[in-house]
Amino acid sequence: RVKVKQNIDAARWTKEAGLFTMPALVLGMPGETTETVKETIEFLKAIDYGPDWYQFTYAFAVPGTPLYEYAIRTGLISDEDKYLESIYRLTPNGYLNSDAFINFTSEPLDVVMSWPALIQESLLRHFSRNQLDYFLKKYFRVGVVLFYLKKYGILKTCVRIWKVISGGGIAVVK
Repeated sequence: RVKVKQNIDAARWTKEAGLFTMPALVLGMPGETTETVKETIEFLKAIDYGPDWYQFTYAFAVPGTPLYEYAIRTGLISDEDKYLESIYRLTPNGYLNSDAFINFTSEPLDVVMSWPALIQESLLRHFSRNQLDYFLKKYFRVGVVLFYLKKYGILKTCVRIWKVISGGGIAVVK
């Protein structure tokens, strides 16, 4: 079994070598909880790729896979023919809004669906506090800053940026 530290090392080594890599997360596997999602967030912070350098999808019971067999065995798929018909033309992300979606966790569905936002917000807060330069370059495009400077002056613009950095949210031009 691979340890978390080994994954962190591998991610850092590929980054140092200049190799493109992106963590791919599968959310909603059996046994996953909000606590395990928080462990994933800590892993994403540790590899230091930035707030949006990952991709995710939800667990999808594809026929012939162990997850499919688990769903049959545990009764999550009670009518195999009906399930197979329901996924015939689905893509994994189209699966989320379909009747075929299976919540493999013991968490309520709304909690499971909130995990991507939890990950994104946690990473954004972490990287905006620890890498101010990165945050400013990514979220305060020159045009937005110039707009604020022209409309509000330097002091109010700095206050707006500080509010965002300290957890007040992303600046929106209205």
